[in-house]
Amino acid sequence: MMARRAENFATLAANATQRVVRIIHGNTVFGLRAPIDLDVRDEGPYCLVEYEPLGLQGRGLDQEEALESFADQFWGMWEWIASADDPKLTQDARRLKRKMRSLVRSATPGA
Repeated sequence: MMARRAENFATLAANATQRVVRIIHGNTVFGLRAPIDLDVRDEGPYCLVEYEPLGLQGRGLDQEEALESFADQFWGMWEWIASADDPKLTQDARRLKRKMRSLVRSATPGA
């Protein structure tokens, strides 16, 4: 069975990378406490979408692919760092965990 691909990996206002309030990865919807702005730039043949405060960057051949990659990176950081027990994390990872948990209001399965 093929996974359903979400149409918007970052849910937003008019611009897909400004004032982002939700990030969608698969069946997980991350609700953010406050809107964030993602930095978008072209680098060679790639489009990059970045959120510098967390050090996250998505890359793709176009903006849609880069947003999908960004959502994947965001989910991975949530699963491997923000959801981990503190004793299992380095000091830097604990700092990232605090930043991420202060950014994310909710992480819930989508419909």
